[in-house]
Amino acid sequence: MQIWVQDFHYGLRQLRKNPGFAGTAILILGLGIGATTAIFSAVNPILFEPLPYPHASRIMMIWYAAADGSRIPQTFHTYRELAERNRSFDTIAVMKPWQPAFTGADQPERFDGQRISDSYFRLLGVAPALG
Repeated sequence: MQIWVQDFHYGLRQLRKNPGFAGTAILILGLGIGATTAIFSAVNPILFEPLPYPHASRIMMIWYAAADGSRIPQTFHTYRELAERNRSFDTIAVMKPWQPAFTGADQPERFDGQRISDSYFRLLGVAPALG
């Protein structure tokens, strides 16, 4: 423990002798710690925290894939067949990305949305706000 205390005092003496180096080192450490904290704060809710739904670990997405790994689009009939033959899942829902454009007196505006089946909200364990 005494050696650590001596090393600490030696480091402080060297930083007092070279204030330019000390300022640069402190600035770089501060920027690095700040950038790391900011990136982690943005990534943490996306990658590490569970989804805000009941039983989120049981929700999964399935799709058909081609030999090269790309997704193969399916029809609504495929969903109905899966729902009728389902013996493994509590609920099956379907969703399709949708980007409607709304126009009015101002510039048109594009929104991101999804077309969903009637069981979608039941699957997520939430109630729709409207409708």
